[in-house]
Amino acid sequence: MTPVPDLDPLVGCIVGQLSFDFRVTMNFASQDGVYGERVDALLVIENDFSVTSAGGTTVVRPDAKSGYEALLPLLHSTLLSAVVESDEALALTFSNSVSLRVSRSDQYESWSLSGRGVAGWVSRPR
Repeated sequence: MTPVPDLDPLVGCIVGQLSFDFRVTMNFASQDGVYGERVDALLVIENDFSVTSAGGTTVVRPDAKSGYEALLPLLHSTLLSAVVESDEALALTFSNSVSLRVSRSDQYESWSLSGRGVAGWVSRPR
């Protein structure tokens, strides 16, 4: 098993931008005054994933361009927790009680992380 990336630098970052097409792209940026290296990172999600909030769970399907409305509350929210689970799924929790989970794909790269202040990572197929 490949060592998972350290996502701790993302905690406390703000979702500054969301972009939707055949994938979902989120820009995470650290706030001014945060100690350590400034973070300016891109999370790209290409696999179906779930978004859970007080209103329920929505499955977002980037290839079908559906479910994007569930992501809108994430804009300008703060990331409280970021974990790569034992099955290499990505689990994120945000300040507005919204959580996101991206499972690992059997066929293609499901998510990737790149940018300044974070370790690059690509979730490869099983």
